[in-house]
Amino acid sequence: MATRIDIIGAIDPALACSPDLALELFALPAQALGHDGEFTGRPLTRIQASPQHVLKLRLAGPAQGLREQTEETLLRERLYGVYHPARTWLIVTEDQGPQAGVWLGNVTPRLRALHLPQAEEDAMVFFRHVRAMLQMYLRIAARFRVRLDEGLSNFAVDDAGQLHYLDDDVYPWDDFAHFSQSVGVLIRKLRTLTPKFAQMLGQTVRQAIVGEFGDAGACRRVADGIRGLYYNGDDQSRRLDGFIEGLLGAQPHSRTRATLHEQRPFALLADIHANRPALETALAGLRRLGVDRGIVLGDIVGYGPHPAECIELVRDSGFEVVRGNHDDAVAGTSTAEGFTATAARVVEWTRQRLGDEARGWLGQLPTRLEREGWVAQHGAPMDPAFFRAYVYRMTYEDNLRYLAEHGLRWAFHGHSHIAGIFYATPQRSGFSDEAEQSLLDYREALICPGSVGQPRGGSLDAQWAVFNPATTQIHFFRAPYDVELTLRDMAAQDFPGALMDRLRTGT
Repeated sequence: MATRIDIIGAIDPALACSPDLALELFALPAQALGHDGEFTGRPLTRIQASPQHVLKLRLAGPAQGLREQTEETLLRERLYGVYHPARTWLIVTEDQGPQAGVWLGNVTPRLRALHLPQAEEDAMVFFRHVRAMLQMYLRIAARFRVRLDEGLSNFAVDDAGQLHYLDDDVYPWDDFAHFSQSVGVLIRKLRTLTPKFAQMLGQTVRQAIVGEFGDAGACRRVADGIRGLYYNGDDQSRRLDGFIEGLLGAQPHSRTRATLHEQRPFALLADIHANRPALETALAGLRRLGVDRGIVLGDIVGYGPHPAECIELVRDSGFEVVRGNHDDAVAGTSTAEGFTATAARVVEWTRQRLGDEARGWLGQLPTRLEREGWVAQHGAPMDPAFFRAYVYRMTYEDNLRYLAEHGLRWAFHGHSHIAGIFYATPQRSGFSDEAEQSLLDYREALICPGSVGQPRGGSLDAQWAVFNPATTQIHFFRAPYDVELTLRDMAAQDFPGALMDRLRTGT
């Protein structure tokens, strides 16, 4: 016999596909795969379908150990509970002809994928399917720390309206990064998603996140990730506002555009890190220049001994503020995972020193400010979380390309603590730390004002910058401050010696 079928098993063993049905499907011609067609998949995927069933195959290579691996896959899929109960795994061995080889595959009933045009015909029914898809996704993420493939083509409904997952793969959980992007895409694409439906969908996501993860702060992270995407036109913006309102349980924070409309100079401060004498020095310098507006590019707290005082000074300044990774961790919106032991120790100390109101204020800060042609955030522009990835020599070219691809010229950022500009011109790219520069000289630019309270690169001075939109001139400032006062206060609170040495050496 040229073709042999080895049935491994089904999600529900009583509904397993028979070898005869598998042989019939294997003899059918392969279906065309396409982005907008009924069947999608990787180039090496082979799909053969009858009106009632779909056989999905891929060449498996050596057969040794294949059955045991597939049995493990089947066990996991039974635990996930997201696949059609008749989904059946099998191995096909073909000895001759154009399909010769060992094929691993599965058979399922032919379902109606959510990306197909007819899936949107009844807006309310389609909305229910999308809501079920997001609930399924978040349930699996919370319980198994994996994520499903977010595309609509990977989810389908049967004749009874029950939703099932189609894709063979799951992926490592990434703390809502891909989820936020995929929801943003849905908000942009789905014309049947009215603002009211979008609000209801946001409420569903909030209930699922709080119920499954027990982490209301994650709703804010998801909202920030969704806001960071591009939306075109009033319809998309209304859908976005509706979803955010439902997700946060309050009126949505609009993407900040209003306060920096004027062509007057504004300040750029970053990485204050709870260093009150350094912040007071920077603010005094700005007052002497007559600069009364600005942006604080994150990390008001962390590393330093004056978190409450620095929060109060920043709030009194009236400056726009974006959230940094230390602000986020202190607020409890995320954990201190990824921090060094010394940084995590100060995060916990800061949490204990601040009241609920101050931590809540940190937690509600936006992670990105946008205006036509530029953005401001704590970390790298291409970072989905907005405050974790760095701009430095190994990453700046990728971030400059990101700006160009998204129609942006400039990004103001912190996080690196190094004052200067990574730039691109039509001829070259590089870095400049000149004290005064014109952004007109650059096609794209990544601008960091340095650090107010934790300078690096050998400097002990507080650092900040002033940008004049009318002339595109940016001036980098630095000034000495009473570092010994900060060191005394750190020593009084038994801060790690490594953090104190960093202030003494500027490294």
